[in-house]
Amino acid sequence: MNYPHARNGFLALCLIGTAWLGCNTPKQVRELRAPENTVSGNKPDVSEKEEPPYQPAAKRINDIQHMRLEISFDWEHACMPGKVTLQINPFLPQVNMLQLSAIDMEIREVAMLSGNLKTKLKYIYDNRQLHIDLGRNYKQSETYSIYIDYIAHPQVIQGRTNEAEPNKGMYYVLSGKEFPGGLPQVWTEGETQFNSRWFPTIDAPNERFTQEIAITVQPELTTLSNGLLVWQQKNADSTRTDVWKQNIPSPPYLSMVAVGNFTITKDRWKDKEVSYYTDPTYAPYAREIFGKTPEMINFFSKKTGVDFPWEKYSQVVVQGHLIGAMENTSASLFGDFMQQTSRELRDENNEEYIAHELMHQWFGDYVTCKSWANLTLNEGFATYGEYLWYEYKYGRTTADEHLRKFLNDYLDESAQKKEPLIRYHYADPDELFDAHTYQKGALVLHMLRGYLGDELFFSGLKNYLEKNKLSSVDISDFRRAMEETSGEDLNWFFEQWFMKKDIPEVSITYNYNDTLKKVSLQINQFNSGSSGPFALPVKVDLYTKGKKEVFLFMAKKERETFEIASAQRPDLVDVDPEKILLINRTEEKSLGEWVYQFNKSPWFNSRLMALNSLSGWMDEPAVTETFLRAFSDPTPSIRLFCISQVPGLARYADSRVRQQLTRLATRDEVNLVREKATESLGTNYNTDDLLGTYQKMLDDPSPMVCSKALLNIFDLDKKLGLEFARTFRDDSSRHVVKAVGTVLSHMGDDIDNAYFTKYMRSFSGREKFD
Repeated sequence: MNYPHARNGFLALCLIGTAWLGCNTPKQVRELRAPENTVSGNKPDVSEKEEPPYQPAAKRINDIQHMRLEISFDWEHACMPGKVTLQINPFLPQVNMLQLSAIDMEIREVAMLSGNLKTKLKYIYDNRQLHIDLGRNYKQSETYSIYIDYIAHPQVIQGRTNEAEPNKGMYYVLSGKEFPGGLPQVWTEGETQFNSRWFPTIDAPNERFTQEIAITVQPELTTLSNGLLVWQQKNADSTRTDVWKQNIPSPPYLSMVAVGNFTITKDRWKDKEVSYYTDPTYAPYAREIFGKTPEMINFFSKKTGVDFPWEKYSQVVVQGHLIGAMENTSASLFGDFMQQTSRELRDENNEEYIAHELMHQWFGDYVTCKSWANLTLNEGFATYGEYLWYEYKYGRTTADEHLRKFLNDYLDESAQKKEPLIRYHYADPDELFDAHTYQKGALVLHMLRGYLGDELFFSGLKNYLEKNKLSSVDISDFRRAMEETSGEDLNWFFEQWFMKKDIPEVSITYNYNDTLKKVSLQINQFNSGSSGPFALPVKVDLYTKGKKEVFLFMAKKERETFEIASAQRPDLVDVDPEKILLINRTEEKSLGEWVYQFNKSPWFNSRLMALNSLSGWMDEPAVTETFLRAFSDPTPSIRLFCISQVPGLARYADSRVRQQLTRLATRDEVNLVREKATESLGTNYNTDDLLGTYQKMLDDPSPMVCSKALLNIFDLDKKLGLEFARTFRDDSSRHVVKAVGTVLSHMGDDIDNAYFTKYMRSFSGREKFD
């Protein structure tokens, strides 16, 4: 699962040949909270002062082998009639009861199936749990089939004014006029344990079964589910039934259905279909949005050593989705933020979200966390998949720029709370979807890769996937797989990075002894609140007269000194040059050393750290010149950092800074750099002589740049800004719409009212507020 906007940070049907069924609203509909990580699904009552309860993996009593589900949609009554048949084996030596999660349903019949014979069973239903008396004891060697006729009650989304609420499981989008396509949609969101709102099941991540879902809809609607579309039939009542079958077992939270007016764009990877389901309006851009998917599948298959394991891979975009995206097996689901025109894709193509959900098809779907406490085994890997894709496709520097965002997100959150990656104590599993589980998880995997090296790390991932395929795991399974591959006891690494809350506070200093011809490197740890110092594998780059030597140490104590023989005083001692270690660090270096590090280090994070440290010496000519040169640095993040330092730098090189900003705003090849430079010009140098420059920038292919230029014009000349804003009223690019809306909200009149009502309908959430 992914949360795109929080990271700057992403879904009915009568039985064949039967009439439409009317549905009654349940007598008692409660606002239910997320269930705990047990089959019972009851969230414990925890006071603020108490430690959250220990949450084990769900107890295994019965094991679903296969689900046959028949569903239809009663649009008039906003409900979902369903009939499910579950083939089940006892997990324990013998059982006589079955407990299923089934939230806010109308249970109409429960029966045992034996061939064509249906025998009604006794049951108790409390609106959340269905307790079924099986009538006799069943042994592990026996398989029994349970049939349930029921009605589910999805949430109804009445247009943009009523967004999807979390944890509802299934959603009806009924106000088609407010969405592209004009037809209703249905889509599902099962994580963590919410698919039991639309089909009775053992709703736990350590359950796994094959499935067959028959979906009956009006003929003009398109369906999507897990696995392959194996059969379609036109019914006597003018409906159509699509049967989707997945022969590979997966957890219940990864089952999905999406129904709507989708246009399907088909692609392939080897002999498997790859498809993109979009609103018809965006069908011309589907390949631009998702077209790198086959290459991604090929890359992840080679990188993990395991070929893409599912029957097909589809990606569908739905309306009203708040979370961002969901990695259902063989059919990932995305919110409508993914749908953009060619022009908008120049600014933001959302590749990381495509890579994230695709990586889940291995980590989370093929191998699944046994309990939500181990969620980082799903999400940390998927987040690291973003890094791996960028590294492969665009190079190490671009990947490290992305990794830097992970670090910033984690450090921002850790200032408010500190949690271990593996969290067995929590009140609500939704608490676990945070920057610890995602970004810290990815950073820790990157450290493990740095420690083991690429060959052992990726061989270990292959071993982990192959050994645990189609099963549920906890952190010990991952550790054992990496130990088997590396031949090394890694308990120390897993204990400190996965089980501890803290990260080390580290100070780094060094000095050179001219007499002994040695560098003394001091590494001190200050781990307040932790259970002692971390073991830190430290790499050191030593630069002397333009030559670099590499040294490796293991720092295990609170205070340690390492000595390096050096015939001459080094130009630079760069500790952890790639900045792989997840530590809060302070380093003592001279101005000249920081300048040298920025100029000579090949690593993005080391160079950015140097530039950041130099920002405190802005009055020094050498620093001013370094920054002015850095405006032309080949790395976009370096140029962006220079733009962020304009207010301080302008005090010492005003005209040259303005010249650099103007050049970046009008000529830089990266849209984001042009946008930020344009914004900085407007903030720091907005004078009338720039009006001509801004007017030319209104033709910039980037909506971001165009919108910033329009706002800068408006700041200088309100009447001219209003005139230009009205020429952009038909531009639907989100950045431009916000800029035009800002101008019209200040200077517009009655003729501009329609502009706001138009985009209030098509925007959602935070964008609607803007």
